Amino acid sequence: MLARVDKNKDGKLDAKELEEMAKSFAERQAGARTGAADPIVYGIAASEGNILIRTGTRLYCIRN
Repeated sequence: MLARVDKNKDGKLDAKELEEMAKSFAERQAGARTGAADPIVYGIAASEGNILIRTGTRLYCIRN
């Protein structure tokens, strides 16, 4: 990672390089939030007319 961020190839990160890295991270994070419309489903179960769906951060229950 250092090689990608160290633009002047001096083996150190200066203030400008750190600012650019922080800006790049923020832009990727913003894009990740808007592009993640569908959660990842880790498990589904059905019991007595109910369907339970588990994602990485939530548990949904759909009742009949």
